[in-house]
Amino acid sequence: MLDSLYIKNFRLFKELKIEHLGRVNLIVGRNNSGKTCLLEALWIYGSYANPAVLKKIISQRDENWENSQLIDESNPLKFLYYNYFTNDSIIIAPELTLGEKIWPKMELNFDNLGNNCSFKNYPPSINLPNFPNNEHTQFVSTTMANQPVEKLWNNIFVTPLEEYVLKGLHLFDQKIQKVGLIVKPDKNIPMIFLKNERIPLKHLGEGISRVFHIILALVNAKDGFLLIDEFENGLHYTVQPKVWELIFKLAKELNVQVFATTHSWDCVTTFIETTQANETEGMLFNLGRSALKSNENQVIATAYDKEELELITQADLEVR
Repeated sequence: MLDSLYIKNFRLFKELKIEHLGRVNLIVGRNNSGKTCLLEALWIYGSYANPAVLKKIISQRDENWENSQLIDESNPLKFLYYNYFTNDSIIIAPELTLGEKIWPKMELNFDNLGNNCSFKNYPPSINLPNFPNNEHTQFVSTTMANQPVEKLWNNIFVTPLEEYVLKGLHLFDQKIQKVGLIVKPDKNIPMIFLKNERIPLKHLGEGISRVFHIILALVNAKDGFLLIDEFENGLHYTVQPKVWELIFKLAKELNVQVFATTHSWDCVTTFIETTQANETEGMLFNLGRSALKSNENQVIATAYDKEELELITQADLEVR
């Protein structure tokens, strides 16, 4: 688990320092304050800068619009290097330097780094190196359309981890007996066994589907990181306390460090309430622009721990 982080020259982060992180971390801030950027930086770190992850990040923001036809699915690093990386080498150990176009000299320095990023410099070549893929870092995007459901389900099928997903669904309906996946050529359909019949999970609404994807990603992130963009999507505020409670419990039990973003004050409120009632450490971070002229437009993070969150609740202050 990371105790702190330092990010330099990554997208809109000139230099971002967070001195202390919790087991479960919620990130708030206005639009274009860097919430998703922070998740992307953690995704790159947690995946060992896997080229497939880099390609996903670029594609999700449509930053490959000029060169999308050139993507070589069998060799994404070759596409990324020749279109986005302009340096003579990619350096990962412990700072990560990636070209001048999308990421001008990005550095990701994390406490507890150890030997996780131990790649040496290498020049571009036809015989590109094989990157390890840390599948224990899971990213849940704002929509559920592109989630790798089949692969994640196969990882836990007929294992004790399958029961955790069922527990998540029980937050909505205790009568759900089983959950599974029907694989079609064009899509994968999560199914449940309810009232002696099989029905699509989506039949019960968007909220239960959102929780299915979150908990499925969480159990696949065992001993790693779970990253959730816009946690509140599809979740009514009345169910959010139960979802947070389960996330706090499973994060500790499965040794997962959680980072989530939100725009919702209801989400912030329920997170604070869960933090106050839980032994698992939760931290809230507000990303905003520095007011100092010397650091104009620099993003800074204001941190709130359990004690500070309690004071905020008592004073009825809003921290978004």
